[in-house]
Amino acid sequence: MVWPGSGAQQRSLHLINLDPGGRTVDLSHGSECVYHVSAGSGTMVDLDTDENHEAITGSMFLIEPGTNYQFTAGQQGAVLVGGPCPPDPALYKHLGD
Repeated sequence: MVWPGSGAQQRSLHLINLDPGGRTVDLSHGSECVYHVSAGSGTMVDLDTDENHEAITGSMFLIEPGTNYQFTAGQQGAVLVGGPCPPDPALYKHLGD
């Protein structure tokens, strides 16, 4: 949605659609990030502390810099909008130059 490839330098907003039982890759950024659970439900897992945080429609998550985390979707899947601020260049390495 908003990322360096669209000209953004200070903010990223990604649309993440997770199928039922799906999960993101393990994530960590040098800056804070924010996510909104726009639909569905699941869990935000803090991989550093092994804490699970319920993610329901309407939830917001502020994740501190350096936190290792992952989102997993519940039985209905999940839609998340958010990302690190400023953008994390590591998220786009697989796209090349």
